[in-house]
Amino acid sequence: MLDQGCADDVDATNFQCLCACGIPFNVLCSPYWHEMVSTINDALEGYKSSRYDKARTNGLGCEKAKLTHALGKFTNSWNDYGLFIVCDGWKNVKGKPLISVLGVSASGAIFHSSHDYSDKFKTAINIVESVIQTIESIGPCNVIQVITDNASNCKAAGAIIEDRYPNIFWLACLVHTMNLLMHDIIEIKELQYIWIGDLYKRGKRTIKFIADHSNTHGIFHSHSRLELLKLGKTRFASYYLTFRCLLKVRESLASMVSSTHWQVLKDWAPTATDREAFDDVEVTDLHGHFWASVRDVL
Repeated sequence: MLDQGCADDVDATNFQCLCACGIPFNVLCSPYWHEMVSTINDALEGYKSSRYDKARTNGLGCEKAKLTHALGKFTNSWNDYGLFIVCDGWKNVKGKPLISVLGVSASGAIFHSSHDYSDKFKTAINIVESVIQTIESIGPCNVIQVITDNASNCKAAGAIIEDRYPNIFWLACLVHTMNLLMHDIIEIKELQYIWIGDLYKRGKRTIKFIADHSNTHGIFHSHSRLELLKLGKTRFASYYLTFRCLLKVRESLASMVSSTHWQVLKDWAPTATDREAFDDVEVTDLHGHFWASVRDVL
């Protein structure tokens, strides 16, 4: 049995390693960490940590083999039932433009590969090059469909793929299609549609006002466990997600604007414009017609 003093010394050494290497403390919540500690405790006396070279060669190869085996339950069905290749362009935390490729089948979806476009444009030819590389690695006879967004370069890439592989079809992302449709509806200025655009602008204005001010955001969090999402224009299904997010936190918003803290914050507002913004949020959150309209749109 390890005495408390010795245990504290071991913990101190662990914490020192985590701090010195910049490893987040939430690694201590990982079951893999505790499995590692148990394995070391059960190891033969005199065990020493493996060297850097072994970790980056044999160790990495072993882990890759384990993951490949685990993914077998998804990939084994591709030969029998086929799969869809889904491509999505995005930027990583360093701002590098990437295209991620996923394999989707009845067994589920898995990440297949990612392609860096830092040194080239996302033209149809360049996109096709990445997709063809994926198709050939999987096997053209196993691929049923390639799915991308609706951008003109992706449409052109889809036409090239269909021409090269007669058995493979291109399809535009349904979520992106629906979002473009919603965008067009919101932009219509005719009387029978204009209320949808006004509804979206009011909802987005409410989210922006609460999220952009630390005081209002703090009051909101005291009434809600859910986050109030601020969605970028490029986020697929952003219109739908904005309305759904508002509806999920409706009761929290009503409690917030009815609270004493909200009224105090409103009274302390430095300008008439700020007070009008508070009034606008109150009218939105307490107006039954607004919420009925949100439900209609969803």
